[in-house]
Amino acid sequence: MMATSYALSAWFFTRMIALIYCVAFVSVAVQAKGLWGSRGVLPISSYLEAVEMQTGASRFWQLPSLFWFGSDDSYIAGAAWLGAACALLAFCGIAQGWMFLFCFALYLSFVTAGQDFMSFQWDALLLEVGFLTLFVAPWTFGFDLFTAHEPHWSVRALFYLVLFKLMFLSGVVKLLSGDVAWRDLTAMNFHYWTQPLPNPISPFMHALPEWFHKAETAMTFVVELALPFLILFPRTRVLAAIGFAGLSLLIFATGNYTFFNLLTIILCIWLIPDHWFEPLTDALPFRLGETPATMFAHPALIGATTVLALFSVYWCTRFWISERVNAALWPAVKIVQALHISNPYGLFATMTKSRPEIIFEGSNDGNEWKEYDLIYKPGNLYHSPPVVAPHQPRLDWQLWFAALGRFRDNFWVQNLMVRMFENSPDVMPFFSLNPFEEKPPKFLRARLYNYTFTTPAEITGEGKWWKRELLGEYSPVLKRP
Repeated sequence: MMATSYALSAWFFTRMIALIYCVAFVSVAVQAKGLWGSRGVLPISSYLEAVEMQTGASRFWQLPSLFWFGSDDSYIAGAAWLGAACALLAFCGIAQGWMFLFCFALYLSFVTAGQDFMSFQWDALLLEVGFLTLFVAPWTFGFDLFTAHEPHWSVRALFYLVLFKLMFLSGVVKLLSGDVAWRDLTAMNFHYWTQPLPNPISPFMHALPEWFHKAETAMTFVVELALPFLILFPRTRVLAAIGFAGLSLLIFATGNYTFFNLLTIILCIWLIPDHWFEPLTDALPFRLGETPATMFAHPALIGATTVLALFSVYWCTRFWISERVNAALWPAVKIVQALHISNPYGLFATMTKSRPEIIFEGSNDGNEWKEYDLIYKPGNLYHSPPVVAPHQPRLDWQLWFAALGRFRDNFWVQNLMVRMFENSPDVMPFFSLNPFEEKPPKFLRARLYNYTFTTPAEITGEGKWWKRELLGEYSPVLKRP
């Protein structure tokens, strides 16, 4: 088999992206009613009504979502489970192109209507990569599990650009942010205990000596700023894939970043020629046939890939483009961002150097207060950080961001407390401890604490993972109507 063939790469990639879609949809489905249902924190129906009042007929273009055609509780949950089913069919090679199209449309619907809870970069990345997958998957209505289709070189180039953009911009934003912690290589001194959802390995990584953390930070810059340029040369692409995958595995092993790291690793498949996959295909219980790519692609494909490639180049260079040019390009940028088919990226631009946590408390007399505990975020000092990836508990994640801001600026936190007053059956399952399960409290408040890891000795000896100190009140005391 020729080393320049990528048919097997495409076969493995489409199966893996189908699994990521499935994981993402199942994760959304089990939270859908509590986050967006009629008794949820941010009901989609109320949001769409407000958008319709402001945008009128243009709402379908400004906020492309299937939820314009229905947004009751069963419709929202059904859309998520339907997406998971389509992803499984795509994995099995059943009408694969059409199944990926349905996955894209359904996930885009959640991202555009999901408000604060669907605003993460990996959601946008899944949509961008999912859209490019439409150029790779076979468009048949039948069963096509046993054939590996060679993608056109222009489509592979798009995946290279997305991977380059993802990694390179993650390094660039760290430098351009002006954060001293990145420049003096101390960022990893803070990362493990201030990240949104640490896991049980995080405190032990945090306890490693400073020289190790500085080496980690320096290596991060090498991977994000230098290795992307290896993608440009066929003979060094595998080396780039090893570096990208290694960094992603380290992040996956020491934190809970949903499916993001797995999606990055899956993108690296495009850097690996087919002969690397032959031992895997030899182990399969069936043999794969291969179809070559056409020498001359359809003009529509060339047009689409050219436009998407130019947008990826634009995102990588926009920091050095004049404001006048950026303003001129904005109408086109707005269109592709509404559909999330081309996006900017840049994770951890600034390093958070403390860990404020919102703790909810209830009372029936205003004197004796009892704490609520969420399932995944830090609360009880003796609860171990969870292992939850690739699932994303979106309420717990978003509370990390809310703690860095103010109560009055986080409307959804106010809504959450309203649902707590109601003991909403859709919202309260997000809590591992509800001290007012039989009857909601008369008063609620949210307090802000600063959390830090204990030492490994305290963890192994006392089972105590966290220590905290009160910073002050996050919300005023609220009284049940």
